[in-house]
Amino acid sequence: MNKKHLDVRGCWGSDFSHFYRGVQIMTDPVRSEAWSLLKLERYDLSQANEALADVATGKVIKAIITPQA
Repeated sequence: MNKKHLDVRGCWGSDFSHFYRGVQIMTDPVRSEAWSLLKLERYDLSQANEALADVATGKVIKAIITPQA
């Protein structure tokens, strides 16, 4: 936590109703269709630099980096 270049972000003030509404949207085929069109990719931890580069260039919208090899 004390290393340089480390950002720790959290969620302040969220309420259960926010999650409930999100689940409602995601389970509704009509309202969730736009979300399913977003391109996301999974990367291994060893591919972290590639993941960041792909997001920076717009190749993917969301890069999920998994710590497992």
